[in-house]
Amino acid sequence: MWISDVSIRRPVFATMVIASLVVLGLLSFGRLGVDLFPKIEFPYVSITTTLPGASPDTIETEITDVIEEEVNSVSGIRQMRSVSAEGVSQVVLEFELSEDADVKAQDVRDRVASILSNLPEESDAPIVEKLDPDAAPILSLLIAGDAPVRELTVFADEVVKERLQRIRGVGSISIVGGREREMRVWLDPAKMRSSAVSADNVITALRNENAELPGGRLEIDGRSKQYGTRTLAEANTASEFGNLAVAYRPNGQVTRVRDIGRVEDSVEDETSYAQLNGRPGVVLEVRKQSGSNTVAMTRAIKAEIEQIKGQLPSGVEIVVTRETARFIESAIGDVLFDLMIAVVLVVFVTFFFLLSWRATFIVMLAIPTSVIATFAAFAAFDFTLNFMTLLALTVAIGLLVDDAIVVVEAVQSDVDEGADPMEAAPIATKRVALAVLAGTFATLAVFVPIAFMEGIVGRFFFQYGLAIVNGGVKSGHMAAQK
Repeated sequence: MWISDVSIRRPVFATMVIASLVVLGLLSFGRLGVDLFPKIEFPYVSITTTLPGASPDTIETEITDVIEEEVNSVSGIRQMRSVSAEGVSQVVLEFELSEDADVKAQDVRDRVASILSNLPEESDAPIVEKLDPDAAPILSLLIAGDAPVRELTVFADEVVKERLQRIRGVGSISIVGGREREMRVWLDPAKMRSSAVSADNVITALRNENAELPGGRLEIDGRSKQYGTRTLAEANTASEFGNLAVAYRPNGQVTRVRDIGRVEDSVEDETSYAQLNGRPGVVLEVRKQSGSNTVAMTRAIKAEIEQIKGQLPSGVEIVVTRETARFIESAIGDVLFDLMIAVVLVVFVTFFFLLSWRATFIVMLAIPTSVIATFAAFAAFDFTLNFMTLLALTVAIGLLVDDAIVVVEAVQSDVDEGADPMEAAPIATKRVALAVLAGTFATLAVFVPIAFMEGIVGRFFFQYGLAIVNGGVKSGHMAAQK
């Protein structure tokens, strides 16, 4: 083999080639993301629309059927399902695996946008989103204490959330169990009848009177001076809401909100609840940006939390209740442990049969060099360090040393018979060259099809198959240079 001939005649060159691959692998290793599974796009798009208080039958006829009729014409749909429950409609579209989920999600958004006028005016705007595993929360924080939930919500939103969002890789942060400030208007039916005011009049007045609108421009002395104007009509307190005008009578009398009811400065209805050791609290669910390093981001968040603890109000504490990174580190740690056991067993078995520390060292050298060089390929293919790729490296440990053992054993047998090592190396390598190539191509023949299996399972095994193939190719290359 010409590679082995060059390596024998130019040992420094061969050493530099291997060293360069190792350096590239080490540099790439620091840039690899760490996650539980490979990043996979599922071809699912959901459309969620809410209409508070509506019955399931109303949801189905007024929202679900309208949306289904419009999006049914989107190409590539494999299956469409819908659920109409009280106050909410959800339509789920499953596309063919060959379709681009991002493109189809945008197509669905365009179709839904065209029928907004056909949906009930009271309904919220439909939310169109694709199924993204990265959108699941990776970390949950619980802030609990003796303070009211309203104060905990303000602290979580204005302090904790603001600081965590500055961390690199953090996507969105949602608050669960919090209760925002809310103005409640309690109407007196008797006073409303005497004032000839309906509930719709009150709703319209609150919508129109409680608003901040642009007022155009004010010009003074021609165009020498111009001022931007705006109306400041937003109410902030219960008394200000009570002063809002609801109706105007012909005699000039004004009916205000306080004349037909009362305004209460309260909090929104409790739709979710969180507590810690019996004390009320709020939960912050942190989601990462797509492609971010889950483990590194979790460590950065924990470091920031330690600094935030110094600003916590008296009697309030913050704890991490759930973190995906812990499970990822545990799973990856188990795989790495198996990887080390495989290395030790390979070294022991190699020495047991070759009975030469020098030959064993050469074979052992093939393991780290091949594995580290594989990291460069991971970076080139945009792979991550996940359960599947590390499992592939564990499986490939035996494959990584097969070629090296064949070459070293052939050379060692010639040396044992009295041949000069420099002369025995090229002769023995040429003698087993076909065997080495056959082993490498056998690896390719087995694992390349695995990498290109169809379906969702095939997408999971794509990185697994290519990782083993790349490791096998690297081992053949390293064996030729031993």
